Amino acid sequence: RQFQNDFERLGFDAKDGESDEDEMVRQTALSYLIQADYQPAVLAAASVFQAHKENIESIPASVRVLVLINQMKQEDSLTLVEDYVNAYVTTNDSNFRRQLTQAVSYLKNQEGLDYVLSQLKDKHVVKPQDLYLWYMNFLSKSFAQETVWNWAKDNWDWIKAALGGDMSFDSFVNIPASIFKTQERLDQYIAFFEPQTSDKALERNILMGIKTIAARVNLIEKEKAAVESALKDY
Repeated sequence: RQFQNDFERLGFDAKDGESDEDEMVRQTALSYLIQADYQPAVLAAASVFQAHKENIESIPASVRVLVLINQMKQEDSLTLVEDYVNAYVTTNDSNFRRQLTQAVSYLKNQEGLDYVLSQLKDKHVVKPQDLYLWYMNFLSKSFAQETVWNWAKDNWDWIKAALGGDMSFDSFVNIPASIFKTQERLDQYIAFFEPQTSDKALERNILMGIKTIAARVNLIEKEKAAVESALKDY
C-alpha cells in the first residue's frame, strides 16, 4: 500500500522541478511494484520499453534497469535474451552493460539460460573480468541457481585459467557464500571447496565462506518459526 501511494503520487516519469528525494522514492517504489507484478507499474514499464524497442539503450537512465527487468519478467523469450546479450556486446556504456546483466538474469526459460551459459566462455561476448557479474546475478535467482552453480563447478579449471591473477577470481568463492542459505548448499560448498584449501590464495576465503553459510543456515533455523508466526499476523 505504501508503494502504491508513492506510485500514484509520483507516476512513472520524472517531472520538472521535483526533488531528488522524489526521484529516489519513485525508483524504490517502482522496483518493489515491478517485483510484485503490480499491473499499473508493469503496464507503464512495458509502454516505455515499446517506445524505445528499436534502441533500448535510449530508455531514460533513471528507470532503464526497471524497464529491462520488467520486460524480461513479462516476455521471457529466447529472442529477448538474445537481444539483451547483443545489446551488451555492442554498447560502450559500462552502466548499461551492468543493467543488461541484471535484467537478463530474471529469465525463467531453460533455453534462454542455456544460451547465456553458452556465451560466457566467449571473451568477445563477456570479458573474463566481468564474468563474476553474470555469475552473481544468475546464482542469486532461484530458477537459475542449480544450473549456474553446476556450470561453475564443471568449468572451474577454465574459470581459474581465464581469470589468472585477476582479483575477481576470489568472487567465485565469495559469491556463493554470500547467497547460499540451505544445509544442502552448505554441504555442496564444503564438498567442492574444502579440497581446495591447499591453495593458499583461496584458503581464507573458503574457510570464511563455510562459516558465513553455516551462520546463515543456523540463523534461519533458529528464527524461522518466529518470523513465520509474525508474518501470519499480516
